[in-house]
Amino acid sequence: MLIENLGRLKVRKGKERREAQKELEQSIHLVKAPQVLRQDQSLTLPKIKVEVSQPKSEKNQAMEE
Repeated sequence: MLIENLGRLKVRKGKERREAQKELEQSIHLVKAPQVLRQDQSLTLPKIKVEVSQPKSEKNQAMEE
């Protein structure tokens, strides 16, 4: 019984490893080199500026000191 379970574990691990390898090979072409991104601006998201305000109240200053 124990030997059968070990055999199943080896088969399952091998299958998982093959599936992971296949997924990696399929997804690796999605990665773009930085130089390509600089040349083709359509591959990047537009940059936007976001203003962040930090209101300071007397209560916060008292807690910090």
